[in-house]
Amino acid sequence: KKSTDGIYQVNTKVYADAYMLINLDDNAYPVIASKNAEKKKYPASLTKIVTAMVTLNNVNDLSQKTTVSKRAIESLYGTGAQVAGLKIGDEITIEQLLYLTMVHSACDACQVLADYVGGGVDGFVKMMNDWVKSLGCTNTNFVNPDGLHDENHYTTAADMATITLAAIKNDTFNKISSTQSYEYNGRKFIHTNYMMDNHISYYYEYAQGIKTGSTEQAGYCVITKASKDGYNYLAVVMDSPKQSIDGIMTKCSFIDAATLFDWAFNSLKYSTVVRQNTVVSEVA
Repeated sequence: KKSTDGIYQVNTKVYADAYMLINLDDNAYPVIASKNAEKKKYPASLTKIVTAMVTLNNVNDLSQKTTVSKRAIESLYGTGAQVAGLKIGDEITIEQLLYLTMVHSACDACQVLADYVGGGVDGFVKMMNDWVKSLGCTNTNFVNPDGLHDENHYTTAADMATITLAAIKNDTFNKISSTQSYEYNGRKFIHTNYMMDNHISYYYEYAQGIKTGSTEQAGYCVITKASKDGYNYLAVVMDSPKQSIDGIMTKCSFIDAATLFDWAFNSLKYSTVVRQNTVVSEVA
């Protein structure tokens, strides 16, 4: 039994090819349920969790400004990448870039952060890979800061769980990644995790943050937390399909995360085996 194997079997349908459900109330972060946690997967924009953390680990003052470079914008031409509409020469703070990265999943913001923090993409990607290796991730390799598809840009659900568990220890990361909407330059951006929004198909009242991702090769991915009645869980959902459910085309990653949370909230309860300071037996 690997440490990434879940303790329990989920008895409801989960569409994703890989997932992990982790108990956040135990400092050992036990894996409650999992499937294909060690299988190679493409992270798509889940990558931006690492981009945000490398930035937070290396920039002390988030109010510092940087100028949007020609390279940062032109590198995304023709890719179809999601962007925030940054313009060459724009002055923008690191904090604004982090919000655009995590809330809107803006690839242009990631490119600007790579320039500022790493002196360019190559330097920044090295910092990304060094950081995840320092966490013990052995099945992960990044080649860009935004998660656009590349055969050599891959991870596993288990490694993404390790990365996210490290990230959520950072208060600034938590604040930014759980922000439901963010305004920049007169535009309001809604968090890409529709579970947080009153979205008719996906709203889940207990969900908090963190990041979504999707490409044709990665499928639909989401990493999110949920809290209910004092119980707290982290779900990592990767490579879920988009398919018709009850006649509606549905991003199944959100459905999967809600299914995992509901299953845990409804079927798992703590019971006190022995209270602290209780004398179990005395040794003569």
